[in-house]
Amino acid sequence: MPVNADKPHLWKQDIALSVDLYNTWFMQFAPVAYRQTRVTTTQQVESALTWTTNLTNITAATLRQHPICITYTQNGNGATNCP
Repeated sequence: MPVNADKPHLWKQDIALSVDLYNTWFMQFAPVAYRQTRVTTTQQVESALTWTTNLTNITAATLRQHPICITYTQNGNGATNCP
């Protein structure tokens, strides 16, 4: 049974609290490697969103200037990451 399906005015706050709870749990219990990767990936996504004006200005010039937006590589130990 949905708890607040009939209360859309609570959804935004509920989602924010759920995300905060998950983030707190993840940063406390996830292995160090996952936490470090998550921090790095978050920074990369934030940069890409800034460079592309929240994905509203994806141009060839932007991608040439910041190829990290679309680059996918594999590091030396077989793991994959976006530089």
